[in-house]
Amino acid sequence: MRADRRATVAAWRASAAQDLRIAKVLAETEANAACFHAQQAAEKALKAAAVVALDDVARTHVLTTLLDELRGAELAVDEAVAAAARVLDRYYAPTRYPDAVGDIDPARLFALADAQEAVAYAETVLRFTDALVAASFGEEPVGEGERES
Repeated sequence: MRADRRATVAAWRASAAQDLRIAKVLAETEANAACFHAQQAAEKALKAAAVVALDDVARTHVLTTLLDELRGAELAVDEAVAAAARVLDRYYAPTRYPDAVGDIDPARLFALADAQEAVAYAETVLRFTDALVAASFGEEPVGEGERES
């Protein structure tokens, strides 16, 4: 893999790790924001995987679309990862915009249990992408405590 691709992958992974850390902090108090950052962590991790597998990053926020692209590169996607992506896809817009779900304030729509679930699903996606990236680089997968900031 070229050095510039490695740098691009590293940048996406670092940004994903940052969003995951933010989601974990916010999961204690701000459920909607935590859900959004969990979705972003998964999205950015999948974009890192897309750079590895496809040498390209799709301009989408839809996790299931990103997984379809990885499948198109003949990568196996575990059902747990696909299920996590389906749930996290629901958190992209409604968690952020006050008018995304009618007149319901996103802060009132999501519970702390949703945030904790979103963090767990994001971790599932990051484990998948960490393993894929590590295999491509001939390295050991990154542990949760070892992700870059």
